[in-house]
Amino acid sequence: MAEGRTSENTALTSFEIWTAAEGIAAYIRDRQAGMEERQQQPGLPPWRIARLGWAKNILWGMAARSGEEIAPKALWKYLSRQIKQVRGGQAVELSASGVRCRTIQILDRYAAVLTQSRDDCRRYLWTVKELLEDMYLERLWWSTPGLSDLQDEVQHALLRITARQPICFTRILLGPEQGPCDSTFVAGIVNTAEAVRQTEFYREMCRQYPEMREWPSICVVYGGGGRIPVRDASEFDLAILREEGDRALDLDGIHPVSGCYELRIQVEPCLAMG
Repeated sequence: MAEGRTSENTALTSFEIWTAAEGIAAYIRDRQAGMEERQQQPGLPPWRIARLGWAKNILWGMAARSGEEIAPKALWKYLSRQIKQVRGGQAVELSASGVRCRTIQILDRYAAVLTQSRDDCRRYLWTVKELLEDMYLERLWWSTPGLSDLQDEVQHALLRITARQPICFTRILLGPEQGPCDSTFVAGIVNTAEAVRQTEFYREMCRQYPEMREWPSICVVYGGGGRIPVRDASEFDLAILREEGDRALDLDGIHPVSGCYELRIQVEPCLAMG
């Protein structure tokens, strides 16, 4: 899914989309047949529901970028028939290696189409990323040729597109040279002690280290798109950048728009007490 690969990035065919539906359904069936499941974070839907959501998002996105008319309801009915839960102890036929390979190949094609799109396709790419990460943790799918490479390529595409956005964000470093220390990205311009205190990052650091009475801090404001930023970074922008950490600051398009603001932040008594 190289960024410059344009000859292959034409609209997906109906055959590819129906084949993708078959492959994703096979993956969900494989998951249903498995005995182990990773723990979901509190407040998020069960993995079974999450996978159905990913499948719907991906297939709808493929259909929207197809050169042919494909009814989303027909796709959903087909998918539902393919992944209906097996009851009564009936054996589940696990997916063949050819099905797994074709599914990854079509997801690769879809990611390439999204990357070449003129609109902001990151939500669709993020869903592909979530599905690939889930597949990598499944005993049959993790070794499918191309899966690991596609994970990396989708992640890099998300970062490239985010770095081109005209966003504004601040890197906050909290902590002394010797002692608890951490950093994160937050939206907008944060360059005063009071502004740092308003961030959830600062409050969480105070909760984790109640013995701290003062936090040294260094704040640097960054912009994206290689130009003057026109909007504060969204939580979605930040989620993509935070996954890369400080390496995101080296992306083409990301640039500092201020010098370093060195602050010493006195911890308010209520926070110091936890």
